Amino acid sequence: RMGEWKLLRMNLMGGGKGKAKAAVASEELYNIATDPAETKNVATDHPEIVAKLKRLMAAQRTPSADFPMAALDQ
Repeated sequence: RMGEWKLLRMNLMGGGKGKAKAAVASEELYNIATDPAETKNVATDHPEIVAKLKRLMAAQRTPSADFPMAALDQ
């Protein structure tokens, strides 16, 4: 979370088993000041905020052999 913004990164571990389709990684952005219930994803309206929060998250990530996340550790 950064101020009034909250970014969720979804499906980072893939998904689906068997014949189910693998889930695609995505981001959801919410303005929790105006939408505390997180009902309106505004990521497409604010790509610059999504990019800034993704950079912040990447800077804070420490790769771990115990909990690898290929989508983040590339």
